[in-house]
Amino acid sequence: MNVKIVSDKVVEFTVKKSGKVVAKGTVTVSADNNHYVQEFTVYPTNGSEPVTGKEESKRVGSLKPGMHAASGSRVVEKQDMSENGKEVTYEQTADGMNAKTLNGFSYSAKFDQGLSSDGHRFVRQCCAKANQ
Repeated sequence: MNVKIVSDKVVEFTVKKSGKVVAKGTVTVSADNNHYVQEFTVYPTNGSEPVTGKEESKRVGSLKPGMHAASGSRVVEKQDMSENGKEVTYEQTADGMNAKTLNGFSYSAKFDQGLSSDGHRFVRQCCAKANQ
């Protein structure tokens, strides 16, 4: 992942796989540093139509001194995306779960730690281990 600091409140990111851009977006942080808006585009490797979306989230905990305003943990409060990105199929495994989208992305996670009651935070952990 390549992250470009645009300002003290804005970062842009680009994710590549095998030299090809698979996602890009912008994170903008509110004046009080407690809310984020992320706008993104995901380019499926199977060639299907890109998924676009916007996510609004709230900071969890405090911003550490010297860190960029976009750093830290957050909880998703609202998310919207194009229709082609909304369907996800989940499968329970003996020690975790798998998830797969219609446009070729797949994720897996093992239940090796306590889970938060916040479903969004769990999904974030899954997505960090993308199989695609």
